[in-house]
Amino acid sequence: MFSLLIAEDEVIEQKALRLLVEKNFPDIRVVAIANNGIKLVVMAQKYNPDIAIVDITMPGMSGLEAIELLRHKQIKTRFIINTAYDEFEFAKKAIGLKVDDYILKPQRQEQTIETIRKLRDAIYEEKVSRESQLQIYEVIKQIEPVLENEIMFSIFLSAPAEDNFHQYCEMHALSFGVGTIVSMLSLLSTEFKFNQADISQIRKSLNRSLGNCCNYLASINASSLYLLVFREDTSLDNWETWLSDLLSVALENLHKELGIVMKAGVGRAYHQFNDMSSAYRESLSAIKDGAQSSICFFREKSEPFARQTMESDMEKPVSEMIMTDNSHVAYAMKYIDKAFGNPLSLELVADEIGVSTYYLSKLFKQELGLTFTEYLTSIRMKNALIIAQNTKISVNEIAAKVGYSHTTYFTRVFKQYTGKTVSEIRKNIRVGKFK
Repeated sequence: MFSLLIAEDEVIEQKALRLLVEKNFPDIRVVAIANNGIKLVVMAQKYNPDIAIVDITMPGMSGLEAIELLRHKQIKTRFIINTAYDEFEFAKKAIGLKVDDYILKPQRQEQTIETIRKLRDAIYEEKVSRESQLQIYEVIKQIEPVLENEIMFSIFLSAPAEDNFHQYCEMHALSFGVGTIVSMLSLLSTEFKFNQADISQIRKSLNRSLGNCCNYLASINASSLYLLVFREDTSLDNWETWLSDLLSVALENLHKELGIVMKAGVGRAYHQFNDMSSAYRESLSAIKDGAQSSICFFREKSEPFARQTMESDMEKPVSEMIMTDNSHVAYAMKYIDKAFGNPLSLELVADEIGVSTYYLSKLFKQELGLTFTEYLTSIRMKNALIIAQNTKISVNEIAAKVGYSHTTYFTRVFKQYTGKTVSEIRKNIRVGKFK
């Protein structure tokens, strides 16, 4: 449904236009009629109509003056002016105000209908396009954090996802001229871990600090965060000063706004995205080997052992490179060991420790040789076996205690894991045959 406002001081003309619209355009509703320019301004702001048909020579404030004022107030209404043949100077001013069309007095019904129809169709196409763009924007909003995580974790795994990064840059009309990785370690108590609310607030703080100053991607886990900072300019002039100033603001705001104290390690600047894995490892080395400063830049020559440290780090699993007390896998295992009786999924555990599902899945396979599901099942089955051996509760209760809502599925998995049913295990215990 479309809305239309008529601005006309002649009553007969008002009625004629209203009847014409109501007869020929069932999808257009006349929301108001104004008989002077001031009322046009008031009603346009109140109803925000899609279309306004405006007589340009109304008494007091003219139609064109009213349109000019509404344009200044950024009202989105589309205007059709109603003008006589001898009002050419007014018509020229209307062109300057970017009115959409005009109707000549005395009116010809066919021309008026065609003018309104043409503008209505144009508004419809714009609405469809705008809705489509909003849908695309919503999709991008959903995809963007996932894509950002995939890019960052591909860097951690020494396999930079160049295609994904190019896709990200295209989405934001960006290009990579020079960049590096910044690793930031929390200096709070070793027991402290960021939860999802903390991570959300950290992202907002980073955006306030860095959003208007540079291009960056962020990955945040339980007690540290990682930034891919880049700019389109390829020059390295004042690079460290520029980056140091940015990070100083970010660190100060994290402290002031959230009470988080962090230390930052910065890798060398590179002109190719594919070199970001090197920058990542250098940033970790900078944190390990740097001085007490809150911002430490990687120095290959100033620290004789820095190169050996970095080369040694290159051989370590990525989970050991993350600057936390426990690797992500160890933290995930600890969480599963405590919460195996609850509904668990890869997504839930990844959210709990602040990493992507892709990254956690990769680490499980890399560190344990098991998938996430295989590890979770093994923990649940070990505990189910202990319960079966040491209690007399029903199979339904055992299943529920170890996180299974469907007993039939639990019994099938249990037999696959142990080679026996719960009843057979208990029977063997009773006769002393089960070891």
